[in-house]
Parts: sequence; structure tokens; C-alpha cells
Amino acid sequence: MLSARGHAPAAETGTDIADSPRPAGSSRTAPSVPSPRRPDAGAHADVWKAIVAALPPLLPEPGTRAPSGLPDLLALGTRTAETVRARGTVPGLADVAARGGSSRLVAEAARLHRALTEG
Repeated sequence: MLSARGHAPAAETGTDIADSPRPAGSSRTAPSVPSPRRPDAGAHADVWKAIVAALPPLLPEPGTRAPSGLPDLLALGTRTAETVRARGTVPGLADVAARGGSSRLVAEAARLHRALTEG
């Protein structure tokens, strides 16, 4: 409802998701990926804004482990970015995409990066 009216706090939601507290000693996890039907329900732009806000703090530095679930979030990001025809950059995404290798993390980061930078 808020999304349909243009009042959804999408970027703030994404930042809150990425910054949510974790129990001491627990491994970092990416947020649960919402049902693919959520963006299809008309909230594409807001889902994209939330993903863009959530990704930068979740993208792992070289030599560190990615949060579990991050490849799924990147895949949702690609689908959503393609739907809203998003262009631009996400801080840290190009670095992860350029790492090479065959991990799903790198593959999904590369897909999203291409979706955002290739016309």
C-alpha cells in the first residue's frame, strides 16, 4: 500500500536490514530474500531502492566470507534492476564482480554489475 502511494521508506529499510544487530558469536547473514512475488506485486522500485541500500555494507572485503544468502539477494537485485531498468553503480559491487573464479557470489555480482552498466 505504501509503495503504491510512493511513501515506502525503501532506502531506509535497506539500510536498516543491512545494519540489523546480530547475536554475539553468530555469523553474518544477508537478509532473507523476499518472495519473488513481492516485486511482482508492484513494488519493484521500492524493492530496488532497499536492495541498493542494503548491498554496500553486506558485500565482503577481499579475504572475508560473504554473508550467507548474499548471492540470493544479488540475484533478486539483478531481476529487480532489469525490471526497473536501473543504471549506475553500487559501491563495492564492481570489486566483487571482478574477483574472478566460479563462486556463485562472484557470478551473481557480475550479473548485477552488467545489468547496471550495460545498455
